[in-house]
Amino acid sequence: MAVNGASYITIKGLEIKGNNSALALAAAEHGANEKDPTFNTNCVSVERNKSTGTPSHHIEVSGNEVHGCAGGGISAIDSDHVVISGNHVHSNCWYTVYATSGISILTPRDVGGGDPRTYKIRVTGNRVPAGLRRLTRSHTGLTDCAESPDHEVLTWH
Repeated sequence: MAVNGASYITIKGLEIKGNNSALALAAAEHGANEKDPTFNTNCVSVERNKSTGTPSHHIEVSGNEVHGCAGGGISAIDSDHVVISGNHVHSNCWYTVYATSGISILTPRDVGGGDPRTYKIRVTGNRVPAGLRRLTRSHTGLTDCAESPDHEVLTWH
């Protein structure tokens, strides 16, 4: 699911399931590359509009189950006023050539100013089991991601 340069969007109460169950490690080892979305698709991606440069803002992603995507779980890139709350994010990032994670914020943008004493991007109350990146550094050329057993759960409040 992609939000590109949009504002005032709510993604709430959904199951967002990727295609990991149909992918194989051997296929990723031989075919994963930066241009192939098969092994790099994120579940929820909030980004700027690549044509106009307009950042996404006032986005809420809450109460969802987000799992099974070869790339990241939930990401906000070049965005502002984002709330990611109460989601269960698991079993993502298995086959990507990028250094993705369950929930990530990258290069936030200041949209509309606001009170500098308040937070405009909030990540709270999510359940994110530590994942296992199955595609190793030797196949991607990237730095190794932390690998942890799937039963470990990290919770942010």
